[in-house]
Amino acid sequence: MKRAEVVEDIRNTFGESLLEVTEFLGEITIEVRKESLKELLLALKARGYEVLMDLTGVDYLVPIKRTKIVYWLHNPTTYERI
Repeated sequence: MKRAEVVEDIRNTFGESLLEVTEFLGEITIEVRKESLKELLLALKARGYEVLMDLTGVDYLVPIKRTKIVYWLHNPTTYERI
C-alpha cells in the first residue's frame, strides 16, 4: 500500500481525531489528538510502518505554550516514511 493510500485510509478511519494532515517537500505529517495516538500508531504499524526511526519532543512558546511529540515512522518494505 502506497503512502498516499495509507493517509487516505487513516483519514477515513480516524476522521475527527485527526487535527491536520500536511505534505511539505515530500514529507507527510499527520497530527492527531493525544487520545487517539495509540490507535493511530497501531494502525500505521498494521499498514507497514513498523520501524520507529526517531522520537522527539518540541516545545512551542508562541502563540500558545505547549509541547508536541514527533514520531518518524518507516516502512521497510516500500522505504517510505511518515
